[in-house]
Amino acid sequence: MKYAIYKNKIGLRAVEYADTKEAIKDLPYIKESYLPVIINRMGGYTSFNLEYEKEHGFIEIIEIKEDEEPLTREQRYPKNSKEFEYGWISPEGDTYNTGHEGHSWAAEAICKELEFYSYNGEKELEDRGWIKVTGSWNNGILEKAVYVQDLYITKKQADTLYDLGLWEVSYVPSMIRRSENTW
Repeated sequence: MKYAIYKNKIGLRAVEYADTKEAIKDLPYIKESYLPVIINRMGGYTSFNLEYEKEHGFIEIIEIKEDEEPLTREQRYPKNSKEFEYGWISPEGDTYNTGHEGHSWAAEAICKELEFYSYNGEKELEDRGWIKVTGSWNNGILEKAVYVQDLYITKKQADTLYDLGLWEVSYVPSMIRRSENTW
């Protein structure tokens, strides 16, 4: 299998790449004359134009075995990135950068890496006390939100929230007051 690798704001992204008839044999709606194409997770596709792709973060084409992952969790969702804005904070205070909308995919990658076997990665992390730093739209403005399942956080998570400037976002002050007695 081939993948086109792109640089995103937070990490790398891999998109399936097809440039041969063999690569599209299971996708009869893609004609050979359309090649090369990139194919998204839902089977949608678009032409691959090298100049256009370079303008949008394209780095390289890689080839891997069918049962391998094209990128590691670290390449996709960097741990303790200085650019962290949205993502997950572990009970140890480590951040996993996901961008505004990557929580679910990142949770699956984190669970796989940490060998947390679960059908729902987000729920698994939440059940294990991870903080979800997300955002919601309020009158056209994206506002940060901090979600914790049981409203208890660790001292290391509190320190991380402070370091990230999230000390007063949503319910963080009340979570800290509630949690201080458990530290």
